[in-house]
Amino acid sequence: MAVVGGRLASVKPLDDQSAKSLGKSVGDSARYRSGSRTRAGRMKVGNALTVMRRPVLLAVSAIALLFALLNFNRAVEVIRLEGADGAVQHIITGGGDTVYAAGFSDDRFLKISSGMSDGEVVESLGEPLDRYYPQAIDGVQPWTSGMRWSRSANDSHYSVRAVLFNEGRVVRRISEYYVD
Repeated sequence: MAVVGGRLASVKPLDDQSAKSLGKSVGDSARYRSGSRTRAGRMKVGNALTVMRRPVLLAVSAIALLFALLNFNRAVEVIRLEGADGAVQHIITGGGDTVYAAGFSDDRFLKISSGMSDGEVVESLGEPLDRYYPQAIDGVQPWTSGMRWSRSANDSHYSVRAVLFNEGRVVRRISEYYVD
């Protein structure tokens, strides 16, 4: 059963003649069971794989463009830290205007892990640009402090590098691309 034109309809596999007229072998006809009917009543075959591939192709193309625009090492670093979405956003927004704390290193940032003390983190990354202390919301406070080693120079898009702590121990490392 399938929804065709807003109605529930039975969709049958293509027969030999229909499959051949569409340029498909009989063995391929099982893959083309969904679609809508033309005015003549024939099954219209949509290439669902092509539709599903478009976002993937777009992301791959954007990442390839990132490699072309940036040097190879920086592109790999962006993808490692911010994922494919961050890489695409870097391209779209022109890379942002990130300012990092003195002595900060993305390689050392990647080595920060859950359970490390705040002292170990500061020793590894240097003094943060900001320290912040959230207030509990509805009595829930999953983390007690945070430190940030990056910010936007002009209140715009930037690469976030922050670490959240609970009782002086790392509970989360944040690396993402913030779009304002």
